[in-house]
Amino acid sequence: IYGLSHWYLVECGLTAIVCLAIGLAAEWNGDLRTAVMLGVVCSLGMLMKLSFPLYVVLPLTFLLWGQRRAAFRLKMLAAFLLPAVAIASPWYILNFSSALHTALRAGSGETAQIYRTGEIFSPGDIGRYLRDVLNCGPAIYFALLAPSLPACYRALRAPARRGLVLCSFWAAPLLFLALGHYRDLRYAAPLFPAAALALAILLDTAILRYGIVAAFWGIERSSSAAFSSSSHDSVMPAGRNVPCGRIAKSCRSCMRARNGPAGSVSSW
Repeated sequence: IYGLSHWYLVECGLTAIVCLAIGLAAEWNGDLRTAVMLGVVCSLGMLMKLSFPLYVVLPLTFLLWGQRRAAFRLKMLAAFLLPAVAIASPWYILNFSSALHTALRAGSGETAQIYRTGEIFSPGDIGRYLRDVLNCGPAIYFALLAPSLPACYRALRAPARRGLVLCSFWAAPLLFLALGHYRDLRYAAPLFPAAALALAILLDTAILRYGIVAAFWGIERSSSAAFSSSSHDSVMPAGRNVPCGRIAKSCRSCMRARNGPAGSVSSW
């Protein structure tokens, strides 16, 4: 109800719930208690936004696939589904059709023209969207990921490589956002923690391999380059708002034009 009331920017809470769901799945060892907690968290994610499954289906499938025999036992499925259905279904029984209509409208060509998000499969529009995503996210993370991955990949241990695969599944919905009309920058917010986790894995490996002094020297050099490049006007074309202003403008526009009056169903 909090997320679907339209009085708040839901992506902050949605990002936290996505992280919590993936964390619970990563910690799950076949116990019923964690399955119940995961069901509760997923129901809260569904109440926060209809698109919640998009952000968690791939990482949860990857994490639970190795324990699929235990995960698909009747007792385990009931422990997950019962609290999820009990919490989320009362709202969706009454509002699912309206929520689905709003979600489809948010990704329509008409909405894309209003918010100038570009054409589907347009290389230029996709490139501009990806640039804006990198610019509005934690730029230092992206700047450090580029040199850290080739430098540390061979030194990664098996759990670390598995962690990077998880991060890739976590960030995979960015392709769906980029190739469609769902290019509002706030939709990418739940994907940014994947970059943070990947960077943490790589830096941990770098410290183990090169030592803390050499690792932090590399961090300092890369972060200086990142801040230097982000200070140039070429990051965003002249005449366009900086990402923070763009997000704020988008949120105000959504409240007025896309979502309708307070109390209506959530946008996508």
